[in-house]
Amino acid sequence: MDRVKLLLALLSLLPVLPVARADTPSPALLLERGIFQETALADFEQAIRTYESARRHPQEAPRTAIEATFRLAECHDTLENPLTAWVYYDQVTQAEHAPPALLGLAQEAQMHLVIEIAENNTFYSAELIHYLGDLILGIDGALRQSEADRAQRLLTKTESPLSKLREEARRKSKADRELIGRIQEDTSRLQQWVAQGALDTASAHFVAQPHFAAFVNRQALSSEDEVFGYALEHLDEVIRALNEGKSVVAHQELDALKLYLQPLDPWPADFLQDPDISRYVSQLIKLTEALEKPILRNVLGTARLMVDDFTKIHAKMPMPHWHIDRKTLVAFINPDVLPHYAMATVLLDKMVAALKADDTETAQERLEEAIRRIDDLRKLKAGTSDEPAAQDYHDELSEVSQLLKKGKTDRILSRFEKRSSRHSSR
Repeated sequence: MDRVKLLLALLSLLPVLPVARADTPSPALLLERGIFQETALADFEQAIRTYESARRHPQEAPRTAIEATFRLAECHDTLENPLTAWVYYDQVTQAEHAPPALLGLAQEAQMHLVIEIAENNTFYSAELIHYLGDLILGIDGALRQSEADRAQRLLTKTESPLSKLREEARRKSKADRELIGRIQEDTSRLQQWVAQGALDTASAHFVAQPHFAAFVNRQALSSEDEVFGYALEHLDEVIRALNEGKSVVAHQELDALKLYLQPLDPWPADFLQDPDISRYVSQLIKLTEALEKPILRNVLGTARLMVDDFTKIHAKMPMPHWHIDRKTLVAFINPDVLPHYAMATVLLDKMVAALKADDTETAQERLEEAIRRIDDLRKLKAGTSDEPAAQDYHDELSEVSQLLKKGKTDRILSRFEKRSSRHSSR
């Protein structure tokens, strides 16, 4: 009898799993119904409710849930709820079992959406969203490294941009207004947990929220200049490495960031002349110089604080760039030619400097790196007007390589003297 009582007691402790009623439509049927409501009836609000039911269905159907999430993003995109659509698209692009075709569609749609936001074609301030993203990326690092004071400080700073964004959404998008409200509620919870010292609870909650993940997963895209965009990509990678406590990776990304910034200092005359951008680049260069020592010494907490101070600039000046997932950048934006030319130019300057110092070994290494950059450019096939010139550039560098092997340093220096002096005078 005691055994029976014990068995019943143990059974009572087991979780009660939800059981679908016999008349409850399956996830696949709900998805089909939602697609009919969306495409045939143009009843997007009802379709959204149906897709949500498919996602929350007690029967596990991961692929159906992913497709329902994509359809949700599409509906919100159509209804001009850009932030809500962006978060749903991000969930699809980050899903482990997303079908390749659906993944590609989500990436392409997300790319189009974030460019619309970046170019201020929506009712939101792109600067506000970007600044909020910087803060959320910083919060991610603070929670990962159990930096309570820093996390609390950054969480407090989110209050102003969130309030302003919610006001911007107030008359335009009910769904976005509700999303921003949930983010505000979550940041308040995080503040409470951090204040109580419950950093593990705060971190677990932060990671579980898709609206935070959408900002943490970001990558940089610049609509003005690809070198600038690539520099900002590497800045985000530096921040991620700092967040994860990876000093070696942080230093590698810092070197890459510096390399892409070199052609932009000073801001080239043939690029868009915007004092805000050139000032930003100048401040970014100062940041890279300041980050060098703490990263080399593995004092990453100090480096993270420097980055936090730098994010204040985003709140004060308009920046023509946005952040999207790296997969989108690779699959749908096909990196433009400018970064490859910029990198090759910098490497050739280093080759010339090595030759002047009679260091032919280093000169050969830098020349080979420059040739690899141009080879990468030739393989892109991005359909840009500058690509045909890549073959001529490659042939020229191959000739230089032959001259170097024959020891004809003077002829190489003569050939590059004009190119080097023009670059160094900028």
